Amino acid sequence: MDPTSSVIIPKASRQFDKLQTSRNYYTKDELKTFLEYAEKHEKYKFYVLFRLLAFSGMRKSEALALTWNNINFDKAQITINKTLILTPKVEVSTPKTKNSNRIVFIDKKTLSILNEWRLEQKKELLQKGFNALSPNQLVFSNKNNDYIPPTTITNPMNRIIKGSNLPHITVHGLRHTYATLAAQGGMAVKQLQAQLGHSDIQTTLNIYTSITDEQRKETANQYTSFVNF
Repeated sequence: MDPTSSVIIPKASRQFDKLQTSRNYYTKDELKTFLEYAEKHEKYKFYVLFRLLAFSGMRKSEALALTWNNINFDKAQITINKTLILTPKVEVSTPKTKNSNRIVFIDKKTLSILNEWRLEQKKELLQKGFNALSPNQLVFSNKNNDYIPPTTITNPMNRIIKGSNLPHITVHGLRHTYATLAAQGGMAVKQLQAQLGHSDIQTTLNIYTSITDEQRKETANQYTSFVNF
């Protein structure tokens, strides 16, 4: 009797295959193309939103719940302490897990872009008769200065993808993109876990450290350089 006949192939293998065949993230060059097109052809608000998602790893519902007092420009930090939910109307809620309630660190250029958007937003809101000086002012709001439903940002996302002739990814794919490029850039897994707000580090390892094609090309060279004979 064949001793291997009763061996069950783990489901993880199929999940890995699925992960490899359905890439839901951009490479560094693709992300650059995406954001350059967004800045030139889309509303500035959406360019800033997508830049923030791609350079912070936060969830879209977390970004759309942000108020300006969540952003500390001096410390380059954003406090995530709320998220949007559909009930079926759009409402603000506490983050879904304890670890989702966190502080994320932001690069200087993204902070500068956020500051530019804050100034532009003030002008737009004042023209419409809204109080733009409230510390609880939403960072991203609709024409009525209310919450933007997370589902509606798919349209500008798709317009940018089509216009820039890029492979299709979802809005959540920008979170995947952040994680993948952060791993590629050498960010420690524990740091990545904290930035993404995962309660289980295995989630970070299993889902968000997909290896890009660019990394695969360097695999042999990295091994030879390390072994060195």
